[in-house]
Amino acid sequence: MKKTVSLKHMLPDILEIIGQISEKDFTFIIDGQKFKMNKIIADYISPAVLKAHKNDPTVDTFIVNTEEKGNFERFLKLF
Repeated sequence: MKKTVSLKHMLPDILEIIGQISEKDFTFIIDGQKFKMNKIIADYISPAVLKAHKNDPTVDTFIVNTEEKGNFERFLKLF
């Protein structure tokens, strides 16, 4: 008898699992302000960081300088 198992994950479930990883091994530096987070979250929110990690998995910092100051911390609270 053949059994088929179907696994479905919704994005919020995956983010909850990732959120349980407490190691903050990556830093965004936005206009001089540091934001530490898990590397997986950094890969998720920035295609440029994901690409950098594909080329060099040891990359642990990404610097962004903007012309207009924003509130990146509010964006991170979504995660």
